[in-house]
Amino acid sequence: MALRKIALEGEECLTRVCRPVTDFNSRLHTLLDDMADTLAESGGVGLAAPQVGILRRVCVVLDADDQLIELVNPEIIRTEGEQTGLEGCLSVPGKYGVVTRPEVVRVRAQDRDGEWFEVEDEGLTARCFCHEIEHLDGHLFVEHTDRLMEGEELQKWLEEHGTVKGRRRHVFVWKALRPLAKLICWIKFGFTCEKTNVKGPYLLVSNHVTNWDPILVACSFPEQTYFVTSEHLLRAGLGGKLVGWLQSPIPRQKSGSAASTVLTMMRYLRRGMNVCVFPEGNRTWDGVTAEFLPSIGKLARSSGASLVTYKLTGGYFASPRWAGNSIRRGKMHGEAVRVYSPEELRAMSPQEINEHIVSDLHEDAYERQRKNPVRFEGKALAEHLERLLFLCPKCGRMHTLQSRDDTVRCWKCGFSFRYLPTGFLVGEDIPFDNLRDWTRWQKGEIVRLCDEAEDKPIFTDTDVRVDTVASGSSTKLLGRGDMRLFRGTLELPKAEIPVSEITGVSLMGPQDLYISAGDTHYVIRSSTVHCMVKYLTALSHLNGDVHYGE
Repeated sequence: MALRKIALEGEECLTRVCRPVTDFNSRLHTLLDDMADTLAESGGVGLAAPQVGILRRVCVVLDADDQLIELVNPEIIRTEGEQTGLEGCLSVPGKYGVVTRPEVVRVRAQDRDGEWFEVEDEGLTARCFCHEIEHLDGHLFVEHTDRLMEGEELQKWLEEHGTVKGRRRHVFVWKALRPLAKLICWIKFGFTCEKTNVKGPYLLVSNHVTNWDPILVACSFPEQTYFVTSEHLLRAGLGGKLVGWLQSPIPRQKSGSAASTVLTMMRYLRRGMNVCVFPEGNRTWDGVTAEFLPSIGKLARSSGASLVTYKLTGGYFASPRWAGNSIRRGKMHGEAVRVYSPEELRAMSPQEINEHIVSDLHEDAYERQRKNPVRFEGKALAEHLERLLFLCPKCGRMHTLQSRDDTVRCWKCGFSFRYLPTGFLVGEDIPFDNLRDWTRWQKGEIVRLCDEAEDKPIFTDTDVRVDTVASGSSTKLLGRGDMRLFRGTLELPKAEIPVSEITGVSLMGPQDLYISAGDTHYVIRSSTVHCMVKYLTALSHLNGDVHYGE
């Protein structure tokens, strides 16, 4: 499989009528595979063979569920209704026009082995069927529109007509609430920011340090932006529904493939809207910026939008992830590090773009504190630290550490330490003065436990509740009881999951463990204080193919 060059408007291959496919052989299969890779690389929703210089009646289309439909010798056999909306093309990059298409389209085609089938769809997929099949007859969408729009004209059209339901409301809410949000963030966190006047569309990437990060980032940008948000937040009762109504975030499932999310982001960007993503996928536990989603560089390069890197500092100590909703006031700051133009991005490879993002956004909160200490004042500063620290460094026992006010004590051996307003740790014979080094030691111990476990459980936690995610908006109780992790199996109440079948593992909030195994997703909640972080490290070690997100 390989990427193929996409032909641009004016090239002869886009004006020729394609010949039917008669040989369903390996050459056809290679073409289809290459077209699928090229489509994924470009971030589009459809691609026809003449767009890659092959004059055969072949096209591929992504449906609403991101399933690839291969169409060989396709023909439209039925249409119904009418839809009018914005349309673009990979061969006419950056330009869009208003085009009227059927609302429902039924297509008859052959698959890669020559078998005939029929497929029917509506909305965007129906539009895509028409668009790609027209390519096979030498036509472009530009023939159906009075004018092509780009830049400010496109942005104005989007604001007036909206390609996202409720867009006018989203823009109004953003502009109305932004000054109030800025004031609240200063009162709560001591947050200051630099105003950024970059013109959209842009892809905004930021490090992730607090639950308030979307609001903190929004303070710097006058233009409305759509944030990528964990889908579980949108099913969090009335608050989740209110957030959805006010701003319509782009949902991201915690574990598993991010293909659907990336595709939605690409569509928004190519239609002139701004998108913000936190490429770590979740908040840092130890104050050090985590690994980024590798797809960001590819998305930035192919979107045709600018890239803005934005860095937040001070947030790790202001709202530690292990501390739940606790907020400590100190000094937080946010500012755009760099703005990359579309031309700059096209001159770089996706890997080079990722390297720039990593360089721009890397943060080690403890190193910053050592150079310029800042106090973050609050109550019960050490409370809930056992959510992160589960191993006593003196006696080596699990789950013996207990927090109270500013102090943590091991009830087994008496070891204790204090958590200071600067985020550092003090105590007699304490081996670490910070949480970053402590958690790195813990990770090493977890790896050792995994390697030495043999047939014994690595971890056992009692009194957990397990739910299955029935859909994007609901969960269903599976069972209550004990959870045990073995080298080859994760045992849950009423379920046993082979470790080799686990495709994703992450945490929602400080304590809810999210496990994906194929198409099944589990949410594991603890009614008592357990350290769920240890499962992230253990499963990542036991199954190197697992999508590991903190």
